[in-house]
Amino acid sequence: MADRIGELLVRENLISLAQLKRAQADQRTTGKRLSYSLSRLGILGERELADFLSAQYGVPWMSLTDYEIDPKVVELVPKSLASKHTAIAVQRAGSTLVVAMADPSNIYAIDDLKFITNLNVEPVVSTETAIEDAIVRYYDRSGERDGDRSGNSAAYADVLGALNLERVDAAPGERERTPPAAGLPEQDQAIRLCNRVLLHAASRGATQVHVEPSERGLRIRFRVDGVLHPESELPIGLRSAVTTRFKLMAQLDVAERRTPQEGQIRGFHAGKDRELDIRVATMPTAAGEQLVLRLFDRSKLPHDLAGLGLEPEQLQCMRAALQGSHGLTLVAGPAGSGTTTTLYAALAELAGDSVSVATIEDPVEFTLPGCTQVQLQREGGLGMAASVQALLRQDPDIIMLGGLPDLDAVDAAVRAAVGGRRVLTTLPAGDGAAALVRLVHLGVEPYMVAAAARLVVAQRLVRRLCGECSSEDPAISPQRLIDAGMSPQQARECRPRRAGGCKACLAGYRGRVALFEVLPVGAALQERIAEGAGAAELRAEATAQGHRSLRQVGLARVADGQIALDDLLRATGDHLA
Repeated sequence: MADRIGELLVRENLISLAQLKRAQADQRTTGKRLSYSLSRLGILGERELADFLSAQYGVPWMSLTDYEIDPKVVELVPKSLASKHTAIAVQRAGSTLVVAMADPSNIYAIDDLKFITNLNVEPVVSTETAIEDAIVRYYDRSGERDGDRSGNSAAYADVLGALNLERVDAAPGERERTPPAAGLPEQDQAIRLCNRVLLHAASRGATQVHVEPSERGLRIRFRVDGVLHPESELPIGLRSAVTTRFKLMAQLDVAERRTPQEGQIRGFHAGKDRELDIRVATMPTAAGEQLVLRLFDRSKLPHDLAGLGLEPEQLQCMRAALQGSHGLTLVAGPAGSGTTTTLYAALAELAGDSVSVATIEDPVEFTLPGCTQVQLQREGGLGMAASVQALLRQDPDIIMLGGLPDLDAVDAAVRAAVGGRRVLTTLPAGDGAAALVRLVHLGVEPYMVAAAARLVVAQRLVRRLCGECSSEDPAISPQRLIDAGMSPQQARECRPRRAGGCKACLAGYRGRVALFEVLPVGAALQERIAEGAGAAELRAEATAQGHRSLRQVGLARVADGQIALDDLLRATGDHLA
């Protein structure tokens, strides 16, 4: 918005291009809006700038220096929210609240104001310096200084306002029925605050919420597209209430703070036709209990393999291997790379009236129609290996294991695959060759691995560049692309791109791209595995057969501008070149 306003000011000959650049440099130093820098540097007068903003936004201009505001009206908006959005309530008429704003086009700010006041908001425009002066003048007068409040009621209201919640679908009239936070009992305020954190995380597309205690309070961070982003810092007075509320939602023991716990929040309503399953894990720390909430969106679970983003030949290869009469399918990748999603997609496609499909998981993350899902019961001494043996007596055709925690589990999975079952499982490994060798290193005889393995799928999730603001990256030379694994001809033709940053994305990225290496284990590879070949030898054999590595698959995405080269190198590592 600042760039657009600056361009319009130059176009209207209100300022010169040199003055705009000077104001933009000042803006980067102060962290304020462009209008603030223009006024502070004397480039554009307050009234002249206000008239221009009024015409641009199509809303009335208000002079706050000439208008006396009722302190009771000011108090309808918490100071933290007013400071965050550079806005101050100036007048109330029935159910309508008139608010002076530096940016009346900020619909998220207007939504927050509506939510916290339970009133319809009508914006008027004023300059940033005038609003900031008014905030200091009126909130000091009303006694609403930061840190001067007693009790947690106002703190809850401040935090609810400070959370920059983007629009989420709600039931008709839901917001109108909800009273302001300051008027609720403390228990209800904690419920409302925790719900709003989860709603905000869902609206941002976060996969994790980190709730981290410190001596100053409680830091909340969201993991979006695989990267943690600071969200808010809650006051220390809210730390216990927020932690306790999340534990209650996950049906955990709130009195136990000395040992780690795990629980789940099932069916959290995050908007119209959208429900989340949330896994909650606690960890005692020196500053208090830390919580990590993993968010699983049921609506995003693929119903078949075609929804994963596999290339056509990869999809055909994977389906052919899975339709075999027996054998082991490994899905390899680090935590958070989507391996469980791939297994669920495969099971959804394989399940049917003519086959018996069973899973052993810890925990069961999603309910799959047509599948028998078993929750691992470690407390009763029933580990993965014993569960597999018990399940085999039920005579399933297809078994999915949610990981291989120990040698006994690995041995049970391999023997089930050799014995005529189709077994699918995950294994943390760098690529397909490394996954096969790791089975041997875990203690399985090489000839057993060779007899069992039918397919290895290695995968990564890499941040997708925003199509609106990404640009060509001149810093990447053809030689660097060649060093990464491209052919000289591809490197000369490639135009790699880099992240920018705009309102449509998060720091230049929008979502993630799934990269897959699909390695069928044919006769030649089985022979090399039985001979005890290492990962490098297996890769060489696969390459000789025309197999593409995970790095090569990713380089194709770099060439078509979907991902950045540096992101690919971080995801795949040097050993996958």
